[in-house]
Amino acid sequence: MFTPVKISHGDVVDDLLKSKLKNIKGHEYSVCPTGCKLYGLNETTTVCEHCNENRFKGLSQQVPKSVMSIMSIGDLLAQMLSDPKTNQLLKYRSERETNDIGEITDIFDGQNYKDLIRKGFFTNPNDIAIGLFTDGFVNQKKGKTSYTIVHVIVFNFDPSIR
Repeated sequence: MFTPVKISHGDVVDDLLKSKLKNIKGHEYSVCPTGCKLYGLNETTTVCEHCNENRFKGLSQQVPKSVMSIMSIGDLLAQMLSDPKTNQLLKYRSERETNDIGEITDIFDGQNYKDLIRKGFFTNPNDIAIGLFTDGFVNQKKGKTSYTIVHVIVFNFDPSIR
């Protein structure tokens, strides 16, 4: 049985992570104002092929009506690995002692992780275990546009700072 443990870690770790991640910017992409299409960087279409909505404001064809910022998880993880202080925090997974008594105190005590180890995953101390969780919803105030939120948990951090 998993027993969550709450450990007070103060603001030092939070401040460190925020300071390192503030330089990561999303890449902006033009999207249809009704949300039915994400346009490629080199796409020249001016009207959405699905809903016939104009892609740009006015006649300029320079300023999109709607944009979406997309962040690369790979960019975020690379930035964290490149910083010595954050990299040390990421060593929790590789330096953690295995729990052999059958008690599950962390995700790394679970059978799924142990199966991945047996299959040859996580052999490098810099390998990062992440969890991806999605949640979709429709924004009723903005028409029937659906949105998906992606939550990412970096399991390499100590549970007290995840």
